[in-house]
Amino acid sequence: MENNKLILCGIGACLALSNTQAEEQKKETTGPNVLFIIMDDMCDWVKFLGGNNQVLTPNLDRLAARGVVFSNAYTAVPLSNPSRTALMTGIQPFVTGVYNNTHEISNYPIANNSLFMPRHFKNNGYKTIISGKIFHTKPSSDVMTAMWDDMTNIDGGYGPFIKNQTLPVEIREKWRNYEMWTGPDTDFADVRNSQKIIDYLGQTHDKPFFAAMGFYRPHNPYTAPKRYFDLYNLEDIKLPETLPEDLDDIPAYAINNFIQDREKTALINATGNCAQQLVRAYLACVSFADDRIGMILDALDASPYADNTMIVLIGDNGFHHGEKERWGKTALWREANHVPSVIVPPKGVSSIVPGSVCTTPVSLIDVYPTLVDICKLPAVENQLAGHSVLPLLHNPNGDWAHTSISTFLPGNFVVHHKDWNYLRYANGSHELYNVKNDENEYNNLAEKPEYKYMVDSLSKFLPATWYTGPPEVTVNSISEDFSSSEWDTEFLRLNPTYIRPTAGTNFGAINSADRYFDKYLLKGAVLGTKGTPNCIIPEITHGDANVAIAFRLANTGSSSYMEFPTMNNAGNITLHVRNGNSTADGKITLQKYDAEDWTTITELPVKFANSYNATSIDEVISYPVNLNEEVKLRIHGGDKFVQVFRVDVTPFGISGLNNFKSEFFSLQGRKLTVRQPTKISLYNTMGALIYEKIIEHETELPAQIGNGIFLAKTGMGTQKIFLNKEL
Repeated sequence: MENNKLILCGIGACLALSNTQAEEQKKETTGPNVLFIIMDDMCDWVKFLGGNNQVLTPNLDRLAARGVVFSNAYTAVPLSNPSRTALMTGIQPFVTGVYNNTHEISNYPIANNSLFMPRHFKNNGYKTIISGKIFHTKPSSDVMTAMWDDMTNIDGGYGPFIKNQTLPVEIREKWRNYEMWTGPDTDFADVRNSQKIIDYLGQTHDKPFFAAMGFYRPHNPYTAPKRYFDLYNLEDIKLPETLPEDLDDIPAYAINNFIQDREKTALINATGNCAQQLVRAYLACVSFADDRIGMILDALDASPYADNTMIVLIGDNGFHHGEKERWGKTALWREANHVPSVIVPPKGVSSIVPGSVCTTPVSLIDVYPTLVDICKLPAVENQLAGHSVLPLLHNPNGDWAHTSISTFLPGNFVVHHKDWNYLRYANGSHELYNVKNDENEYNNLAEKPEYKYMVDSLSKFLPATWYTGPPEVTVNSISEDFSSSEWDTEFLRLNPTYIRPTAGTNFGAINSADRYFDKYLLKGAVLGTKGTPNCIIPEITHGDANVAIAFRLANTGSSSYMEFPTMNNAGNITLHVRNGNSTADGKITLQKYDAEDWTTITELPVKFANSYNATSIDEVISYPVNLNEEVKLRIHGGDKFVQVFRVDVTPFGISGLNNFKSEFFSLQGRKLTVRQPTKISLYNTMGALIYEKIIEHETELPAQIGNGIFLAKTGMGTQKIFLNKEL
């Protein structure tokens, strides 16, 4: 209940902000310009932090010499989407519920309805421009439009991707790979986007500006122009220091939940010089981004805004390169959370000494209140969790009573305070490190009696409550016929104004990223098709004689996709689809989530519509996924419209089309009968818990539950049920 109170209060406060502060605080300002730069996966491997002494970052180093370096800055979450959401809202992830890359901001009201940092600047007389990757997922379109004056160069993508595979096949991945790029520099979004900022700085502006530049590098894939690889001799590359027995004093919970890929890390280390190649490639990507940052600094220095522009540069999260037997982020140890953070004040602020270093732990969540303070914007009430570091800019060695907290997934936290990092996991196990004496966090002191006082002291900073969100439903199989009358009824229940589309028309109200059906994220219109949509499988018919409902994947690539629930494992996927183009083949891409981002399993071609006869028979595509592990799948569109009528995914070891169901209970009308005493939790298709009860034998589901599609979860699994209004 405490968690619920926290969430509801947060929503109320954020709604109040968006409806009052966002409108009432609009005014002209004479404050300094802000040049905001964020780098993706930028750990402490920059020369001025000493994380890797091989790295060449002359431009980042000269930037550091102009301002104050926060040498113990930490991200709120060691993952792009939640880190950036916390940064731009100033709200902790354990309040918003945005913990992962799959958590789209627009679906989390506390975050989506908050007063975003760029919006606050725009409301107070600033012109706002975004170029590159500032968000990983985004707020709703109306929020984005209200936040930015110029979005012409938003995003751009991680590419170019690998063309010539180099790594051995057993460790080859789309993301964990490298290539010396010999094509034009403009193949990289970072070049195009940074040029946008360079050009912007050369223009005349009649208002102060908030210019945000988001670099994709050094995030993988580790592609960069060849000349940046040439900066580093492969024979001279040194791997990070590691300790063979490093994991001996780490709790089992941490190993099981945060070092799942240790076998792959061991394989990388044991396969030729693959580890050296990947380290070199990462360093090349860092130097590539550093070069572009230097060009931005040169453009600023040559502009009329050189004296009245403050600069903020940060990384969104850290990265392990073999330390703790990990190759990645998403963990609570220092390497995953420690990031560069530099603040350069406008020239002429004599009380801030250029080249100063502040060793006090701070958080990226402190950036928002700091910029508000420096630019003298109105305070943001009841939202910002961080603290302005302006006092530390003036006195880097001054007292600081606050802590920095990082988290990954509900209930897991690390407290960064003075010389200490204290990690507490959801099951209560913990770690304690004195990072001043043990920067690599080799010696866990948490269970040593002489450090109990420190554990007790740092435990007081841990959050008392946190948002857990609706439970992630894990299923054994998927069998969804979207053209069924059950789904037609479900649309009406979710949207009382729903009107069944006539043949050949769209129903645009379903075209929304905010709607979840059985945990499916549906983007694209619902389309009715003239005639009887027949299936080549005799026992399956889509719709009725007049119309069938299908989810349409738009011709916008990865922005149009259908995400499936997490499965315990996956055998065969079967899709009933139709190409919306009558003369050209299309495709659907099948992907899986790998704890960092979506990676492609395969591309499935979809024949053009006139490949079939006049009755417009659908195409049935089957593919053997064959993953005997927990997996989350999705399909997304390509360059042609594709209608999806039905999806079936069988459990591992079962092939072909199969309406597999585990009958944990039976349902007749509204009477639910179980074989043995069972706790049943009933969720609606928006993921909200609406009914929960321990049933001894049978029970009548109360009328207030309503009718529609529901997920009934027991200790043995989850089963979809349909309650009809006539029952």
